[in-house]
Order: sequence, then C-alpha cells, then structure tokens
Amino acid sequence: MWLSMLNKPNANRHPRDGALWIVFLRYYTQDFNYKKRIVTIRQYEPLLRVDKKWYSDIIAIEDPFELYRNLAEYIRVK
Repeated sequence: MWLSMLNKPNANRHPRDGALWIVFLRYYTQDFNYKKRIVTIRQYEPLLRVDKKWYSDIIAIEDPFELYRNLAEYIRVK
C-alpha cells in the first residue's frame, strides 16, 4: 500500500519533512504481520518466519551481517 504511494513517478513531489518517517512507523505498527514475517533490510521481498524456523512470540529482526542471528532474541515480554 505505502510502497505504491512512494513509487509513483511525480517530478513535482517534494515530501514534507518526516513524511517518510510517518509512513515507516505506520507500516511497522499497523500493517506488518509480526507473527508471520521477519524484519529485514537486505531484501525487498518479505522474509517469513518459517523460512528461518524462528517461531518465538516476539518480533524477529534479522541481523544483516550474521543472517542466522535474530537481533530480538534477548527481548523479553514482562
């Protein structure tokens, strides 16, 4: 949804300061499916938890340098 908005060609488009940040926050707070997907910066396509066998209940964040490592593995919900 938000990617289509950003990818529209428009020579006159000048995003306001913070507009991209707001879209980013909206995506990761409202649209992103944390139960099925892993947050990753190394690829465009969604990375699924079943692909890496990461089944914890909390967010999963792939380390971009050590691909086997979940950066969120030490987060605990109290």
